[in-house]
This record gives sequence, C-alpha cells and structure tokens, in this order.
Amino acid sequence: MRTEDQWESDRLDVDKYLDRLGITGPLAPTADTLRRLHRAQVLTIPFENLDVVLGRGVDLDLDALQAKLLENRRGGYCYEQNLLFATLLERLGYRVTRLFARPDLEYPKPLPRTHVALRVELDDGSAYLADVGFGDSGPLDPVPLVDGVVSEQAGWTYRLSEHRDHAQPWRLSLRRGDGWFPVYRFALEAHHRIDCVVANHFISTHERSPFAGRVFLERIAEHWRLNLNNRALTLRHADGRREESRVEDDRFGDVLADRFGVVLTDAELKTVLASLPH
Repeated sequence: MRTEDQWESDRLDVDKYLDRLGITGPLAPTADTLRRLHRAQVLTIPFENLDVVLGRGVDLDLDALQAKLLENRRGGYCYEQNLLFATLLERLGYRVTRLFARPDLEYPKPLPRTHVALRVELDDGSAYLADVGFGDSGPLDPVPLVDGVVSEQAGWTYRLSEHRDHAQPWRLSLRRGDGWFPVYRFALEAHHRIDCVVANHFISTHERSPFAGRVFLERIAEHWRLNLNNRALTLRHADGRREESRVEDDRFGDVLADRFGVVLTDAELKTVLASLPH
C-alpha cells in the first residue's frame, strides 16, 4: 500500500475545503502556499472536543472529518485537524509525514506521546513543521524544520531545536516573557493511520486524557488566543496581557457560537451544560 493510499486523500473534496478556508488559487506546492493554507486553517477552524463531551467519540474516517469540519463547520482536535490538513497538502502536491509528539507544557510528569503533527517537504528539499491542531500554544505558520530556527509570527515567537541525545530529539518552544515555554517534543518517524486510531481512542475515551471529562475549546487570531476550559474563559494577547472571566449557563451557547464559531442544537447544548461543574 502506498503511503497516501491509507489516508484516502483522493476522496478529499478540495474545493469544499478551500471554500471553508476562504482560499482561492493558484495553489502551487510552495512555501508561500503552505503558509497561506496553514494560517487560514488556524484562524478559521477552532480547536474543540465537544463530540467527546457529547459521547459520540471521534471518527477519523476522511468522510466523517469532511462532514464535521467542512460541511457542518465544526472544529476538532489534533487528529481531526492535522489529518484532514495533511490530505489537502498531499492533494496539492506536498510530501507529508504524520509525526507523533509528546506535549511538554511544563507538566510535572511525562505526558503520553499522543499529539499528531506534520512534516511537510517541498520540491526543493526544504521541510517544515506544520501543526494546525495544537490550539492556543500552536503556531500560526509552519516553522522551518531547521535546528535553532526562530520564527516570528504576528507577535508570537517560536523556536525549533534539535537535541540528538533525546528519544524525541526535536523540541518546539514558544517565547513567553523572557524565557522559552516548551510546547512539545517529537521525532521524525513516520506514523500510520492505525497508530493514529489507537492514540485517538485513548485521547477520546481514557479517564486520564486531557480531553475526556471537560469542555475544552480554543480559538486563535493573529494577535490573541482564546481558551474555554469548562467555564473558565481566558483571552491571551501577544503582548502578554490576560483577561479572564467565567461563563454561566445563560451565556454558554452564545459564547460557543459568537467567540468560537461552534453552533450546537438545543439538545447538544443541554448535554454540554449538564457536564459542566457549577
């Protein structure tokens, strides 16, 4: 089986995807096109786990991803967003490798290696880390896959560094204040669809998953990042300012729709509200 066959990229509705992103051609497989597509998806499609909260699980079949993110204009988490984005890139002529990463985020204990990101190679041999599915700590733009590179992105600054003595030698970091905040580590080993299915099952069902048992949404704009963790709404600005508030039941549906672009039915909203702490 050819690598792209297992991802069924030929079944992607490219026109519908580009319409969702508000992108028009020409779209030659260049670094500039990659940046345009990456930023468009990050700014357009929110990060969210509501199907987990609603008890539906997360289906990684390409038709299910297209129905949810493109037709129904919902969001998704890393497996949904990055796997769908990878199929678009392949259809446009890029060479894409699905990678597994271990989130760092300064947690006191190691987190499981369950984040999926992308290595994207151009015809000239240059390569980029692309990641449209890490939420508010993820990059706006692809980052050149070069040791020590620093990428300035609309007031947010990312760095890639390689540590050859580590099992996951590459580290993505985000500048915060005067220091670097570790986002995640990864290796360049290719992963297959079944690897993603297994990891996705853990993320969507296990009691120790960060996305099971709570409502979690994130939205990125060029100069701010918005996070909803159950009822806690946090707005972070690129200059370091933070605004925090609490979302009560009577505002919850409006916040989902107006701030995150996620519109639920009355029955869905009732289920989500019932899951929230008071």
